[in-house]
Amino acid sequence: MCEVHHVNPWWAGGTTCLINSAMLCAFHHHLVHRLGLLAAVTAAGVCWDLTPDRMPTRDAA
Repeated sequence: MCEVHHVNPWWAGGTTCLINSAMLCAFHHHLVHRLGLLAAVTAAGVCWDLTPDRMPTRDAA
């Protein structure tokens, strides 16, 4: 089973569409969020930046 990861988070203006999506199993989806990894969708597929803590976070209100 796969889960859809929003490459650009919906709360940051990302849409739910194929060009903003990466399919991940539940384990890797949670890992991406826990480590704060970034992805980019390119013509060749999804490219991952494995540098921790690069994913944008919501501003604390």
